[in-house]
Amino acid sequence: MQRRIARLIAAHDVKLVHVRSPAFAWPAMRAAKAAGCHSVSTISDLGPPDGGFLARRYERAFTDADHIIAISDFIAEQIGTERHLSPDRISVIHRGIDLARFNPAAVKAQRLIQLSRRYSLPDGCTIILAAGSLLPRNGFEILIEAMARIKRDDLFCLILGGGPAESQQAAQLEALIEKHKLGGRVRLAGYCEDMPAAYMLADVVAVPSIQPEAFGRVCVEAQAMGRPVVASRHGGARETVLDGETGWLVDPGDAGALAEALLHAADLETEARLAIAMKTRSRMVNRFGRDEMCQQVLARYQRMLAA
Repeated sequence: MQRRIARLIAAHDVKLVHVRSPAFAWPAMRAAKAAGCHSVSTISDLGPPDGGFLARRYERAFTDADHIIAISDFIAEQIGTERHLSPDRISVIHRGIDLARFNPAAVKAQRLIQLSRRYSLPDGCTIILAAGSLLPRNGFEILIEAMARIKRDDLFCLILGGGPAESQQAAQLEALIEKHKLGGRVRLAGYCEDMPAAYMLADVVAVPSIQPEAFGRVCVEAQAMGRPVVASRHGGARETVLDGETGWLVDPGDAGALAEALLHAADLETEARLAIAMKTRSRMVNRFGRDEMCQQVLARYQRMLAA
């Protein structure tokens, strides 16, 4: 692989190599250094400091780059403190989302009707949406516990995500739903291929992760669709959600605080809900779009090549 990359560098007179995938980090960085190219890496997550040999090898390839792009302040801080890297070698460029796809104006009524029928959403209820892998780190158990504390039949929670590989996790969540007798108010609905429409069906989106996310795609996608978010106060959510303005942040694992925040979001007056929708959409367009991300990356290339 290193030789193939080296041949490409020579054939195309490459001046800068940007590594994003762990699978290519080691050979790409070695080829870049041998050719005298500038090198950049994008780090979207860090493994444990006591990872195995291969994990350490790939991580070293990422951190050996001339410059490192972290996808959040959270990751940049981890890199600086845990890997002892100089701050001037690190830039934060948030991950960008497809704002054309995640655009309320692009979701036609028929898509909403079809999805609502597919999930048999109850009429007249406030819809709380959660989405993602069913693994424990995403905290859906905490969300179910929060719903058990909310003694109101007009709040309905829809959890999207999981697949055949997560059947055990799904069974555990179903058992917890049954334990709390929440079968009529909480539903696991599997993978959804039309997340923009799903966000539009929701009144509030819950992101109750118990482990910090490097960026938190759901937080950004939901806000791009104009939906308030209730998220755990850690990781990338602290950067993408403005507490009390575009959503609410609660302590990870605190079902009581999560329930309280969900109730607050559910009971927003129409005027307040519209104000949040305008602010969330505007902020995502200005800060977290794919075009903005690409412009920042290109600017970093230009600065390095001009040095």
